[in-house]
Amino acid sequence: MKTTKDYYFDRKIILENLLIQDDQSRQQQQVVPKMLVVIDQKVGDYKILAAGVKSGAKVLILDSHRDGVEQITVALQEHIEISSIHIVSHGSPGCLYLGNSQLSLDTLNQYAPQLRSWFSPALLLYGCNVACKDAGVEFIERLNQLTGAKIAASATPTGNKALGGNWELEVTTDEMAVSLAFAIALQESYSGVLASGDLDSSFGNNPTVTSDISFSSDEARIVALQTDGKIVVVEGRSNSIPGDLVLARYDSDASLDNSFGDKGIVTIDIVGSLLEGVNSIALQLDGKIILVGQTNTDNSANFALVRYNSDGSLDTSFGSNGVVTTNLEGDSDLASSVVLQPDGKIILVGKTNTDNSANFALVRYNSDGSLDTSFGSNGVVTTNLEGDSDLASGATLQPDGKIILVGQTNTDNSANFALVRYNSDGSLDTSFGSNGVVTTNLEGDSDLASGVTLQPDGKIILVGQANTDNSANFALVRYNSDGSLDTSFGTNDIATTDTVSNPDNFGGTTLQSDGKILLAGSSFNENNFNFNLVRYNSDGSIDTSFGSNGIVTVGGSNQAYNVAFGADGRIIAVGDINDQLVVVAYNSSEETFSIHVSDEASTESEGTLTINTINNIGDVTINGGSFNIDVGGVITPSSSVSITSNSNVTVDKINPINSGGGAGSLTIETPSLTITNGANVTVSDSNINVVSNIDDILQRNISTDNVDNTEPINAGGNITINADSITSISAVDNTNPINAGGSIVVSGGSLTITNSSGSEITPDDINTISNDSVFFLNKTPEDYFVLIGSPNQGSLQFTLTGRDTSFVNEVGVFIADDLQGRIDGIAPGDPSYLQATLERGQVIFSSLADNVFPELNSTRQLSFDTETRLGFYLVQNDTTDNVLADLAAGRTSTNVFLNFSDANPDNFDYLEVSPLEENSFQLNWEDSFAEGEVDFNDLVLTVEITDNSPSLGTQLQGGQQAELIDLRDQITGIVEAEFVINSDAAFDNSFGFYVVDNPSGSIGSLNPGDSGYAQAAVSNRVDLASGLPGKALLAPFLIADATPKEFLITNPNNQSGQGPLAYFAYMEANSDGFDHVRLLGDNLFGFEDLEGGGDADYNDLVVAVNFL
Repeated sequence: MKTTKDYYFDRKIILENLLIQDDQSRQQQQVVPKMLVVIDQKVGDYKILAAGVKSGAKVLILDSHRDGVEQITVALQEHIEISSIHIVSHGSPGCLYLGNSQLSLDTLNQYAPQLRSWFSPALLLYGCNVACKDAGVEFIERLNQLTGAKIAASATPTGNKALGGNWELEVTTDEMAVSLAFAIALQESYSGVLASGDLDSSFGNNPTVTSDISFSSDEARIVALQTDGKIVVVEGRSNSIPGDLVLARYDSDASLDNSFGDKGIVTIDIVGSLLEGVNSIALQLDGKIILVGQTNTDNSANFALVRYNSDGSLDTSFGSNGVVTTNLEGDSDLASSVVLQPDGKIILVGKTNTDNSANFALVRYNSDGSLDTSFGSNGVVTTNLEGDSDLASGATLQPDGKIILVGQTNTDNSANFALVRYNSDGSLDTSFGSNGVVTTNLEGDSDLASGVTLQPDGKIILVGQANTDNSANFALVRYNSDGSLDTSFGTNDIATTDTVSNPDNFGGTTLQSDGKILLAGSSFNENNFNFNLVRYNSDGSIDTSFGSNGIVTVGGSNQAYNVAFGADGRIIAVGDINDQLVVVAYNSSEETFSIHVSDEASTESEGTLTINTINNIGDVTINGGSFNIDVGGVITPSSSVSITSNSNVTVDKINPINSGGGAGSLTIETPSLTITNGANVTVSDSNINVVSNIDDILQRNISTDNVDNTEPINAGGNITINADSITSISAVDNTNPINAGGSIVVSGGSLTITNSSGSEITPDDINTISNDSVFFLNKTPEDYFVLIGSPNQGSLQFTLTGRDTSFVNEVGVFIADDLQGRIDGIAPGDPSYLQATLERGQVIFSSLADNVFPELNSTRQLSFDTETRLGFYLVQNDTTDNVLADLAAGRTSTNVFLNFSDANPDNFDYLEVSPLEENSFQLNWEDSFAEGEVDFNDLVLTVEITDNSPSLGTQLQGGQQAELIDLRDQITGIVEAEFVINSDAAFDNSFGFYVVDNPSGSIGSLNPGDSGYAQAAVSNRVDLASGLPGKALLAPFLIADATPKEFLITNPNNQSGQGPLAYFAYMEANSDGFDHVRLLGDNLFGFEDLEGGGDADYNDLVVAVNFL
């Protein structure tokens, strides 16, 4: 009989064999009807699946960072001849997991417009159990109605037979001949199943990592996951060196963390005492690690706890040099579990044994390790459950501070589940069960509750094992919050599972963020123990979408002792394989879920709504008020959490969610976001993701040349590349041209992408690109741009290519601090965000209305530091300077639109971005709805990387009131220039340039707006006959319907109604305080000659300065 191990084969050899077989079949077979085969990137060995597709098919690999339904819709628009669509993804009853989205009963209405455009006669769904149960049947029926396609779907696991899978699509909506997309060779050799619970092949040695820590028998008994994805493992026993305590910490890629202890391992002898075992672990918010167990001195066992710093060193500020031991006066005391209170206090639970009778025991310590004398009797509480051998094995803390202990009570040689609840002071909670105590007989002769989980609704789940007639099974029992059995759970309030082995030994449990329950343990089969992981739905039924009918087994001489669930959706189980410590990773494929909170469904007080713990609670909606999302530091979503609000949102005490390496994200749709208490969250378009190690996404072709051993692409996290648009890179021969924490490497004239474990990934479609730049222009999904490359600064050229509006619009660029658009901590939606954006912004150019001077060359070249995030804004029929003046005066502005909808008052996205050739994009702006249809052609410009030198004198242009020519770096003398004039004015205007001392416009002691400034400026004008003076900073001016001489004679003080008026780039110097000069491009200036702005068309005089 084959085990799972038999299917861990060399993927490269299989891929080559499949390609050979496929080539042979292409020569022998006729071309099959046109089919689109969609394969989700999250499916195990997706590239092997792609290679095994029959000839004549178009293969689409879904980007796991983007909406899968949208990706399929776009592909179908490009291939209207498709006769069948085959979707290969993870599945569960009534749900497909596509990219970063779900297609399910809950989202069908949301995706109805896209689904109606899927013109294909047949739709085949390979995801495991998609058509299973009532939800699955309803799902495919509704999908049939929306698409009009005949549908075939799987109601069982799809994939490897040894894992319980098959390649049959058992359920159809109509009579249809089902022809699969995959060659027989692929069906016979594929090693996985298309359900969540697949082993994570990107982790360690596909998907296990073993460590021989030099003991005769190493066992990983305990595991905890840090918020940064690192894995802390504790060996519960040391079999060769008495008294030693062993910890190991792994990075998220399964390598030992060299920053921890001695190359990832800590071995400590506790004050010469014999440490018999470590039974539990707790991670403090400050990164410190607490281990608990017992020490044995002079044949007396005592409670013990040890605290380490985050680097693995003993925390000498705790107890006595990091160690605390407590003698409960019993001859055999055992600490089984630890709970941390929000105030930093530490609760140890276990048993104390006196006169051959064991009782429940709990001890509370202050954060420094001293006993908390306010708790119980000098910090200690013991409870006799009337059994002769009572043991508390696990504990949890309720939100109200009450303490729950679980374990067993043993009477007359029969052990039963035991559950006890205490008040926060250590007294028994007499409102619970019978005077605080609940016992449950599962009809076994030795039942043991080893773990407890608390559901958001207050219900309590005990997990462990039930033993009857020498046969042990996993067991779960659920209680209501008052201690009564919950008869809606499992079968008569109990769920048991036999993993088809005898016996089943329970190891550990944890609760996923969607409420599903994970159990780890081992089973004995064919003379060996197997490593088992079982998942239950929240109602106690087996989750058949997980592994094979809810169970994942790793065969061999293996035992599983504990399990943890990570923020990235990864499940980590630990134990031993052949006497070596082992860590095994699984994919959960947990559903992306949304959290919406309604006024009706939640407690509201004075417009503030507080959510203390976020879990998958279903669909509700926030309406009105000001809401506070307070997750108390407990939110760890594995995929995506979405909070929708049309009101301001505050995120308080949120743990950073690691978005690197495929981890989850937080999405909040809200006009205003406030982050408090050190929360680490970013904002992107309508999405909010945590910035901790967030991936950079390259969605354009990469061009490079002349690359040495620098790092033209440098990202702190992973770099994800869209394989459809990535092309080969030639003429590259360096050690590390792309630095993404080792996740992407380019070498030898081809593109090689490696994942975190070093496995090579090669895009299916490799094209050719030119080698003309060391810079790459990257557009993010939020329509931000990132200039990536080496050296540290690059140039972008902006070119106005179209306009269709009666408005004179101005477009600008700003640098955001992160992908969510924050500026100095101010988030989009904040009342001060617009002012912060414009103050940091730089004008690109203005676009004159109605294309009045079509021959104008409106271009701008701007330089930016690499790896900065560039956002864009449009000022409708006004200027940045005018808007800033209004904001400074307390007036509001509604005519500025930003590149992402969250920052716009009406939440409309006024910008569309589309790719052109490599490293170039087109930006299409919609300026308002007032002039007719929404066509996004009111202002059109392109942006591209350029190697050209910047135009002379443009260094300061684009800043606030900075329509200036800067020749200060030029040699003394005249810089030759010609001045090209265009005019559409009734006045006979004059213009010129004058010398200023600094960018603020000072002339000696005079500043713009001072009495005498206008006279000094015009008097200080330069002679334009041959050019402009070097070593000078020059500002433009216009005199309306007069000459400079006439102005100086009749109105030198520039007062309204006293004669001709002069207008300057500095608004303070203008008598009306209006902005009369606009930047239309590099060294291209437009003037408005009417007082108060008049028609504000800025075409009364247009001056282009061309240096020769």
